[in-house]
Parts: sequence; C-alpha cells; structure tokens
Amino acid sequence: MNLGLPHLDGFAATEQILAHQDVAVAALTGRSDSVSLDRAARAGAVDHVLKPFSDGKLVATLSHVLAERHATGALRRHPWACGFEFGVDLTFAGISRMGREG
Repeated sequence: MNLGLPHLDGFAATEQILAHQDVAVAALTGRSDSVSLDRAARAGAVDHVLKPFSDGKLVATLSHVLAERHATGALRRHPWACGFEFGVDLTFAGISRMGREG
C-alpha cells in the first residue's frame, strides 16, 4: 500500500482493506520517520519498503511476508494476486516479476 496516495489516505485505506479482507499489507513509502512507520504498523501493515526501492528489495520483502503467512497457515488458497508488474503465487508463497521468479 502506498501511504502517500494523491486522493486517499494510505493509512486509512490499509485499515479499510483489513476490515474486510484477510490479507497482508506492506507499506510502500518515502516516509522514513518513526511516527509514519509506527502509524503504518498500527494501521495493520506487516512490513514496509522505503522509496526509492529496487525490484529486489520489494520482492524480498513480499517473499518474507508471504513465507511468514504460509508458515502460520494464514494464507488463503487463492492462486494469484497481481499488482503492477508482479504476480504473487499464494499456493507456493512465491513472487514473480513479469514471469521471472523472484
């Protein structure tokens, strides 16, 4: 979740999503101050990635989040979730970028 959305509060959007869906949310943000990162965690973000970030950092963070949810049995068995250029295979807790495994 981008915390700095132009027409929507990313913190509130995270809370709204989590009120209706059992998903993991990672915050994507240029805000590195502890107040913003703590607020993201209180909203329900399980991890964060600071902008600018590399594809590798994003894939590593999301892979870590997925592995934790997979280990605890928290993943639901939806085969794919997609965003931007990334695909997330929830069955195998893996991430690919434009068809390449991450």
